[in-house]
Amino acid sequence: MEYRRILAALFVLLFLSCSNTDEEPTVPPIANVPEGTNLRINFYRQLCFGEGRFQCMLAQEGVQLGTEVWNNFFGGINGFEYEGGFIYNLEVRTRIIENPPADGSSIAYDLVRIISTEAVPCQFENPVQDLYWLQTEIEFRQENPTEDSQYCYITQAGLDSNPIFIYRDCNPLIDKIGDPVFNCFGEFLGFTGQDVNVSSLGNEQLIWSPETFGCNP
Repeated sequence: MEYRRILAALFVLLFLSCSNTDEEPTVPPIANVPEGTNLRINFYRQLCFGEGRFQCMLAQEGVQLGTEVWNNFFGGINGFEYEGGFIYNLEVRTRIIENPPADGSSIAYDLVRIISTEAVPCQFENPVQDLYWLQTEIEFRQENPTEDSQYCYITQAGLDSNPIFIYRDCNPLIDKIGDPVFNCFGEFLGFTGQDVNVSSLGNEQLIWSPETFGCNP
């Protein structure tokens, strides 16, 4: 028995010595979370996947509240209308869905109240590096090339003094209704030529294109 105790002690010492570093572990800063908050929603949405491609809200619950950890939030919150540019501190109730769809969640969220909203301005120097939702879109395109990828590129322009981003496509074999337009928070605004007047765009410039680029924008 004494022999086993000695072996166990040696094992613990070995584990600690392998895990030890000279640096203290990095602890993310804790935000001021108002009392009563049990769900936080981030100020932008990003690309996510379920039965297709979506723009998901990003949320914090439980021990993640106030940290820098955000998870994709699939589905919606009954009674809550999302608008980009704000961090929402919410009180919600959850309930079990008895017969959820095969690809759906078994938990439904109902808004009790919006405790507070924190306005977050959209600021960037290089949008490809500084806007995380845009990084996610570009990474997906780079990791999942298709035959038509060479015709797809992203531009930045101005609309009513605000930056917008356009997912352009110059494939000559496709008759498009327009190119999708997003604001600085990754919110879909509509299509060029229909919802967004092309003549009102200012200073449009290319900000990303694939390595095998087949366009001359």
